[in-house]
Amino acid sequence: MMGQLELNENMMEQLELNANMMEQLELNANMMEQLELNANMMEQLELNANMMEQLELNANMMEQLELNAYMMEQLELNVYMMEQQLELNANMMEQLELNANMMETEREHDGATRTERVHDGATRTEREHDGVTRTEREHDGVTRTEREHDGVTRTERLHDGVTRTERLHDGATRTERLHDGATRTERLHDGATRTEREHDGATRTEREHDGVTRTEREHDGATRTERVHDGVTRTEREHDGETRTECLHDEVTRTEREHDGATRTEREHDGATRTERLHDGVTRTEREHDGATRTECLHDGVTRTECLHDGATRTERFHDGATRTERGLWRS
Repeated sequence: MMGQLELNENMMEQLELNANMMEQLELNANMMEQLELNANMMEQLELNANMMEQLELNANMMEQLELNAYMMEQLELNVYMMEQQLELNANMMEQLELNANMMETEREHDGATRTERVHDGATRTEREHDGVTRTEREHDGVTRTEREHDGVTRTERLHDGVTRTERLHDGATRTERLHDGATRTERLHDGATRTEREHDGATRTEREHDGVTRTEREHDGATRTERVHDGVTRTEREHDGETRTECLHDEVTRTEREHDGATRTEREHDGATRTERLHDGVTRTEREHDGATRTECLHDGVTRTECLHDGATRTERFHDGATRTERGLWRS
């Protein structure tokens, strides 16, 4: 009996061991299934990656197709433009043939000068070259034009019945002169300075700009005026035969000077203080107002007088070389 019990216990242990092995086998089977599932997922990911690459390739192909379509349109446009150009060239050739039939041409060479005269029914043209100077004269019924080049200076003269124009360019200076019967105008540009002179019979005007300073001078027979602006200071001077006036403005201070032969006057305003100085040959007067205090000083060669008024107090001082006097008036 004891032997049977031991045998039964051994069998029970064997059964438990078998049960554990069965559980292990089931676990191994589950792990195998998981590995297969992972392998399937990896294959799916690779397939998705291949599909993404295919989509990118398709997008690139679509862009290429659009580019090809645009290039085809461009080629069609180029073909159309070529056809238009060829048609225009054909028309121009026909026009040239027609002009050749219509134009009368005369050429002359006397050993020193070559001369060519052309008349196409509307315009008469004469070209001349004497070895030094090339000259071209043209008249189209309205405007007479003459162009001249002597190797140094280019000259062009035009007259349309109203205005005479002359342009010169010598490599350094450009000059243009105009005369319309009423006004004479001359413009010069030497690369650094632009100058314009104008005379209409009554007023002479000259404008100058050198890149930094603008200058304008005007003379109408009675008054001479000069305006200068150098980027910082604006200056205006005027002389009408009796009075000289000068105004300066440097963005901070305005200054005006006047001289009429008898009295010199200077007015200054810097935004805070107004100052006026007068000298009539006998008395010097200076008036100042800074917004709070009014000051007036007079000196006639004998007596100095100073008057101050600050809104509350009036003060008056005199000095005649011997006596000093001061009077004050205060508000209570």
